[in-house]
Amino acid sequence: MKSNASGSSTYRSLAQQRAVVTQELEVNSLARFGDVCEAVKDIAAELKFAHDGQARIKVSGRVHCMAQLACHRCNENVWCHVDCSFASVVAFDEEQADEWSVLDPSLDILVVAGANLDMVELVEDELLLALPERVCTDDDCIHIPVMRYGDAASNEADTQGSEEGSRRFPFAGLKEAIRASDQDQD
Repeated sequence: MKSNASGSSTYRSLAQQRAVVTQELEVNSLARFGDVCEAVKDIAAELKFAHDGQARIKVSGRVHCMAQLACHRCNENVWCHVDCSFASVVAFDEEQADEWSVLDPSLDILVVAGANLDMVELVEDELLLALPERVCTDDDCIHIPVMRYGDAASNEADTQGSEEGSRRFPFAGLKEAIRASDQDQD
């Protein structure tokens, strides 16, 4: 059964029907995810509900979107595709989750706040966990800061003598400060 279930559908009824729920989510409904990203568009989720072998409610699905995030190299905003799949069992309180985790420590348990379907509650944490650690993986990115080491850096410093006056040396006086401090202590 494919459905665009509303918030009035219960997790139990969806599992009994072995329902598949697809929904386009609004950015403003995912407040925490929206706070992390500069911009978000095209958030889509598809969730499948069923019972596992022990009559627990099982939800598996996929959620994906386009998110604009700050590049770790240059701090420019870059669009990237965020895509994640997950499978969990639904618990309705922490005690139930604790009991299940004692029986099966490898079980991925999702504790929900109520009996009715809440798509945001099911997918927002998954989207947050799926955010890439490094956004820009393009080695030819035009925004990558120029870095030079060794001879290339000293040759460039010789050719850029006019910029020498504008360069800042934040630790230039540190050696003298340490010496003065040592003399004061003697």
